[in-house]
Amino acid sequence: MCSERVTSNICSIKSDIPRYATPGDSSTCEFALHADTCCMGRNFAPLYFTEELVDVTAFTGRYSALWDVPIAGGATHVQLSDGSEYILEVHQSLWFGDR
Repeated sequence: MCSERVTSNICSIKSDIPRYATPGDSSTCEFALHADTCCMGRNFAPLYFTEELVDVTAFTGRYSALWDVPIAGGATHVQLSDGSEYILEVHQSLWFGDR
């Protein structure tokens, strides 16, 4: 299993798509090869939204289901522990915004 935490920081936003991220905000992204779905939150800048909405349920009853979660593509800036920096672009992901 591969899992790494990296720092994610939106530096600037140029688009007509409504944004939830604020330039300069930092957050943590977690990557795991065993995951079957990608999720994006406020540390991602959405690039597009599809017309699809999905219901998300947890594998355990400890969490409530979320209804009408949009499917989107987005991008974020990541910096690894070795100092290298990348723009990570994700497609067909669950968009949680500020949730």
